[in-house]
Amino acid sequence: MKTRASAFLFLFALLLSSPLLAAWTSVSSAKPLWLAGGSGSSLFAAETGALYASADSGKTWQALAGPGISGPYSVLSFTNNQVWVGTQAQGAAYSGNSGGSWTTSNSGMLNPLTKVAQMINAISTVPASATQLVAAMNSGVYISADGGGTWKTSLQGLPSIAGPLPGTQVTTPVYDVAGAAGGVFAATDTGVYRSNDGGATWAVQGLSGSKVSRLSASGSDVYAVVDGVGLYKYSGSGSWVQLTGIPAVPFTVLAHP
Repeated sequence: MKTRASAFLFLFALLLSSPLLAAWTSVSSAKPLWLAGGSGSSLFAAETGALYASADSGKTWQALAGPGISGPYSVLSFTNNQVWVGTQAQGAAYSGNSGGSWTTSNSGMLNPLTKVAQMINAISTVPASATQLVAAMNSGVYISADGGGTWKTSLQGLPSIAGPLPGTQVTTPVYDVAGAAGGVFAATDTGVYRSNDGGATWAVQGLSGSKVSRLSASGSDVYAVVDGVGLYKYSGSGSWVQLTGIPAVPFTVLAHP
């Protein structure tokens, strides 16, 4: 899956201080918050209130019509040959024709009384499935079994903390999700969690007690950012291994082509 970046960029701050920066070419003066690689030479970019597309590897850009749901946008990804955009309060939308038209995807996300959904932090497909999706949110995850036609909340097995009222518990935020050959992985305040059933149930999968803010996957390999510590890799079995030579400073993006 390609999400949020078109190359394996570990750290924006690292690029700014690197002599390799001289080899990069500026293609736009805009400052998008998210970048997603599509198929072929297509790229997509987003800021909180606008969407853009490029058909020539970023040399030129065009503004896209909005997806028909109110922003601000909170995430952009490209998965299953579809461009997905998540919002802070109105669910998600996707396009199968490079942003030419959009389909709203928030059935089951909106609170029936307030008509507001939780903010979406990430969207991922379930491995080996063309229709199952998982979306990270500020309290648990949303899961869909029909390609985003309908969603439901999934909390079972995810960590919780004390709620605002005495004796209550709330599920902690899920900052990111990534589909790998071994299942779907979720980044939380207390480590990485894994689901083998499309996000219906979850169990801890290492880095316990650590705040994990970013995930990326390729094949059976999963990469995780532990805030203030560094980057770790999990290869489908055994333990997480910290990768050396990477500074323990805040990461702004983690992706794999």
